[in-house]
Amino acid sequence: MTRAVGPVTAAIGSLAAFGKPGGLLGRELDMARSLGVRMTWSRLRPSGATMPASARARVYGRIWQDAAAAIGADVVELADGFLEIRRDGAITRVYAQLVARDDPVTLAFAGNKPLVHALLVAAGLPVPEYAALGAGDVDAAAQFVAAGGPCVVKPARGSGRGDGITGFVTSRQDFVRARLPSLRYDAERLLVERQATGLEFRVLVLDGEPIGAVRRDPPHVIGDGRSDIVELVRAENRRRVAARGDAGLWLLDVDLDSLFTLRSQGLAPRSVPPRGQRVRVHTGSSRGSEREGHALPIADAAIGGIVDAARAATAAVGSSYASVEMITPDPSVDLAAAGGIVLEINTTPGLMQHYLVADREAIEPVAAVVLERLLARCERSQSQPWTWPATNTGWQLDRGRRGSGW
Repeated sequence: MTRAVGPVTAAIGSLAAFGKPGGLLGRELDMARSLGVRMTWSRLRPSGATMPASARARVYGRIWQDAAAAIGADVVELADGFLEIRRDGAITRVYAQLVARDDPVTLAFAGNKPLVHALLVAAGLPVPEYAALGAGDVDAAAQFVAAGGPCVVKPARGSGRGDGITGFVTSRQDFVRARLPSLRYDAERLLVERQATGLEFRVLVLDGEPIGAVRRDPPHVIGDGRSDIVELVRAENRRRVAARGDAGLWLLDVDLDSLFTLRSQGLAPRSVPPRGQRVRVHTGSSRGSEREGHALPIADAAIGGIVDAARAATAAVGSSYASVEMITPDPSVDLAAAGGIVLEINTTPGLMQHYLVADREAIEPVAAVVLERLLARCERSQSQPWTWPATNTGWQLDRGRRGSGW
């Protein structure tokens, strides 16, 4: 049921009128009110538990080095994390998870979440019930939330990392608070979605072919019977920093999403869970560690339903390289029949999600498949010579010799 917004929440929420700066200030004021000044300061300065910038370059450097070795290619380190990969005259460049694949228009298109939802629906694929709203449409959002079930509030434009997302929103007051973090990433529009239940899967699709699948669980901490949840989060962050990226590239945060996620379990940041109890600390899986990752054989009939849906979803968006995120209670059957949904299509997929898994022996070498396809495209393009015609002022493809063009 939608309840009235308290005066303090209303005052903080009014900062949303100032766009991104107002959202940033409002978010921190809201957290200070919820956690207290001391804990908020500790959250902003997490006692040395800061992931070094070199961790991402280290992890992805190893992924691409191993992939290159697997297909007989050489890697040249350029600068600032850029790698050039060469084989038999063919050259491609990569930067962390970014590769030279889809064009900028397709990338921008896929980042527009309301547009992607509409395309998926037109293609007959299930998406969460949603409302695309202006950042100031509090009444419409409150009516949507009141219609039933917890909701997720997110920016209409995605970052690919789950930024600005708040789950377990159950009231008008929750929405007024949840829109503040989303303003940092989209100051004009946001999405309110009915929160789905089930397991979260990611299927990597390349040129219409699913090449890898993982199940990603939401991040958890495990109680020791003595520490409160804030202390458990700090300990987990220290573990991740010490692992230099091998336990995850993102740290956990006691933010609004965490507060609402804990509340849904009857807990608060200062709750002390008993030894062995798993406590979910965020809505989505993006901040999960290797403990929450499970690689799945792409040909396994047990995930046939999500594989088919992933192929159809990338075709609907027109992407040649994407990770399709889905939530379903049963991945073996048709997604719609199982009551599942396509959550998101990420056209800059984080390959590390397929390597950051509990069972390292089950890892599918998806980076090698991607690299092989990238270099093959380079080889094909280089086989078509360029000439300098006497009647032109620039380079052009010599189509006459090949009999066909692009």
